Amino acid sequence: MERFKKVILLYFCIMQTSSAIVQEVSPVDSATSYSLDEKVGEGHYRIVYRHGDLALKVLKPYRTKDYGLLRIDFPTWLYAALKFGVTDLNMSEYRNYLSLIKEVPQELINSFAKIFGVIHSKQGSTSLCELISNADGSLSQPLEQYGTMRDSRFWVRIDKLEEFFLSRGIPNFNINGGNIVVRELGDGHIIPVLIEYKRIGARTYPLQLHLLLKSEAVKRVKRKFSSLREKYQPKTPSET
Repeated sequence: MERFKKVILLYFCIMQTSSAIVQEVSPVDSATSYSLDEKVGEGHYRIVYRHGDLALKVLKPYRTKDYGLLRIDFPTWLYAALKFGVTDLNMSEYRNYLSLIKEVPQELINSFAKIFGVIHSKQGSTSLCELISNADGSLSQPLEQYGTMRDSRFWVRIDKLEEFFLSRGIPNFNINGGNIVVRELGDGHIIPVLIEYKRIGARTYPLQLHLLLKSEAVKRVKRKFSSLREKYQPKTPSET
């Protein structure tokens, strides 16, 4: 079984390498260079900077892993190939976004942060994304920073987002409190905005072969949304 998994993983890596040769050139000028002065966030693989109305997601050169007393700095492209079956997480995410956004109904479009393209400059692979901000100009914050979200309209939108992914058969596994920001609109209304598209499809879990089955992918999406409600939605009296 382990040998079979390794063969499948190698297949994904080869397919990604081959597709990279013929990938479309980003519509953004690849010669453009951006200043990285205002850091606004950081994840395992990327550092996020603010540049005007853009969020610049710059791939880190290395992914550091600790194995007991041993610390190893993997080149990010190599670690991504082993972990996700891709070599450039930004370009892979951009492709996911382009495929996804065509399916989104107009009523939900403002719950999806835009990705304008990917450039390769002296900073490395950089994804140019919409910077999500509130009506007063402040940056929208992740749901996980709010704790309990009591606005019922927020959860109505979450329900609609879940229905959208399930009805279109889109296996979005990025649903969690860190990948959803809370955007405060001028009328006092708040909405969830998805800002990550890295883990869409079983390809991002190359060793979890059961996710290739549609029924298993649906279960994973439902669990993601269920976990979101469990953590951040107010409990009803019967649940307390």
